[in-house]
Amino acid sequence: MDDSFAEKKTTKTKVADDNHQPRTKKSSRFDIFEDIKKVNSSDSISSQKDVTPNTAAAILGQPHQITTAASKKKRKTLLDQVHIKQSSSSISPGQLYTTESGRLFHAGKILIVLVGLPARSKTKLGVALTRYTRWLGVKSQIFHVSDYRRKMFPSIEGDGIKDLEYLCVDSTDKDGIAYRRQFINDCLKDIDNFFFDDQSSQIAIYDALNITAEERSMLNEKYSKGTKGDTKANTVLFIESIVTDFLLLERNIEIAISSKDYASWDKVEVRDHFLKRIERNSSVYEEISSTKEAHLSFVKYINYGDMLCVNNSNHSYLINKIISFLMNLKEKKGRVYLSRCGNSDFDQYNDDEVLNEEGIQFAGKLTNVVINRINSLRATHINQRQENGVTDGENLLFDTNILKTQVSVDRDLNKGKTDKKQISSHDGADEDSVVVFSAPRKRTYDTAQFFQKKGIPVRKKLELKQLNPGVIADMSLKEVSTTYPQEFSEFLQAPYFYRFSKGESYHDLALRMGSLIFEIERMNGDVLIIAHESALRIVYGYLMAKSSHDIPLLEFDRKSVIEISFGHYENKAVTLPIN
Repeated sequence: MDDSFAEKKTTKTKVADDNHQPRTKKSSRFDIFEDIKKVNSSDSISSQKDVTPNTAAAILGQPHQITTAASKKKRKTLLDQVHIKQSSSSISPGQLYTTESGRLFHAGKILIVLVGLPARSKTKLGVALTRYTRWLGVKSQIFHVSDYRRKMFPSIEGDGIKDLEYLCVDSTDKDGIAYRRQFINDCLKDIDNFFFDDQSSQIAIYDALNITAEERSMLNEKYSKGTKGDTKANTVLFIESIVTDFLLLERNIEIAISSKDYASWDKVEVRDHFLKRIERNSSVYEEISSTKEAHLSFVKYINYGDMLCVNNSNHSYLINKIISFLMNLKEKKGRVYLSRCGNSDFDQYNDDEVLNEEGIQFAGKLTNVVINRINSLRATHINQRQENGVTDGENLLFDTNILKTQVSVDRDLNKGKTDKKQISSHDGADEDSVVVFSAPRKRTYDTAQFFQKKGIPVRKKLELKQLNPGVIADMSLKEVSTTYPQEFSEFLQAPYFYRFSKGESYHDLALRMGSLIFEIERMNGDVLIIAHESALRIVYGYLMAKSSHDIPLLEFDRKSVIEISFGHYENKAVTLPIN
C-alpha cells in the first residue's frame, strides 16, 4: 500500500469539477504558510508536516497510530501562530471566497487603531481581532508598538525618570521624545509597507496608546487618503478600550508587570513604576469625543465587552462583522479543554455506537483529570489573593466538586438585592462556570456522563458533529485508494479542501462551526469540548491560529487532554496526561 500511496501522491492532477473550494488565481492553495517552519513558536500537537499513509488515515477518520511526541511529554507548552506573517497566496481555514486582489467582502483596506491607557486590554483585543479576521480569510496583521520599543530597549532598565520619558505621552525630555517618535515611526513604516506594497493585504491593527486627539487626527488623515502610492480611500476604525471595572484593571496591571519588560525588577518597585506610567499618561488622555471627533469611525469598548458604543459604522459589511465579533468577545478567566470521546467496539461512522467498557473507564478518568486541574488552578488563584490580603470567604465545595470562587460567593450573598449587580448564571457568563460541549453522537455524549452526574451542564452541539466522509465512510485506506484512485490522488494534494462525493471537507466543517467559535469567544469560565478528532482539529486550529495546511495533520489521542489558556499576546496549549 505504501508504494501505491507514494505513486499517487506524486501524480499531477487537476481539482475535481465538483470540488467547489476557494482557490487563488494561480491555484497556489497547496503551498500555504510556506515560511512557517522558520518560527520556533509554531509547534503543533502533531510533528507531521506531510501527508503519509498514517496521517491520511487520521485525516479520513480511520484507525491509525498516534505519531506525535507531544503526547509523551507531561507539559509541553505550545504557542499559537497569530503573529506569523501570512504569505500572499495563503488561504485561511474559514475563508469564504477569494478575489483577484485577494481582499474579501469588497471592503478595501482597513486600519484598526487601538486607543487607550496602559493595562486596558488593547493588546489582547487586537490579537483576538487578528485571529478572527485571519480565520475569515482576511489578510490581517497586528503591529505592536511595544515590540518596536523593545528592539531599541530590550528591557525597561529603571534608570529613574528617563525611561518614563519614552513611555509617556506627556514627556518634555528631548531624548525621550526622540526615542518615542523613533519606534512609533518604525512601526508606522512597517504598516505602510504592509498596506501599500502587498496587494492582498487588507487589515492592519495598530496597537499603541493613541490617547490624544492630535494623534488620532493625524492617523485618520494619513490612512484615509493614503500617502504612499495610489491607495484611494482606506477606512480607519478606532477602537477605544476603556476599563472602569476595578478587578479587571487590577488583573491587567498584574499581567503587565509580570511581562518580560520588568523581568529583573523588584515586585514593589515595578508596580510603582507602572502606576506612574498610567498616571502620567492619564494627565494628557483625551477620550474619543462623540462631538469633536464625530467624523471618525470608532467603537468605545468598555470593560472588555460589557458595553459598546458605535459611531459611524456604515463603511462596509466587514466592519459590521468586526463589531459583531466584539459584541461576542468576553474577558476569559477560564480555559478551553479539548478531548476525544471514549472508545466504542468498532469505531464506525455509519453506526451510532455506545461506549464499551474501556470507553466508560476513559470517561471517568477524563472527568477526574479536568476537575482536578480546574480546582488546582482555582486554589492557586485563591491562595494568591489571600497572600495579597484579599479574602474570598469560605472555600467550600460545590456538589459538583468544583471550588467556589469569589464570583460564586458574591452571587449567593447578593442574590435579589436591588443595590447590587446581579451576576448571571447562564452558561459561561462568569469565571466560575464550567460547561461541557459534546457532539451529539452517543459515544461522545456518554463520555460526558460523569460530569453530568456531578451537576455540571452538558450541552449537545450539532456543530461538533464529525466530518462526514461521504462515500468512503468506514472504508480502509487501501479500499479508498483502489476504489477511488483519482479522487484519492486529489485528496492527497489538498487534504483540507478536498471533499469526497456526498461528504464534507475540513473547509466545510470549519464553516459549519462558525457559530460555535462565537460561542467559545463568549464564554468566560471553563469549557470542555468532547468531540471527534476532525472537529477538535477545527477548534484547536482557530484558537491556536493554525493554517489550513496544518489543521488536517493535527493529532489527538486518548492519553491526554489539551488545555488552552488565553493570553494577552498569544494563546498557549499544554497536554495534560490521562493516567
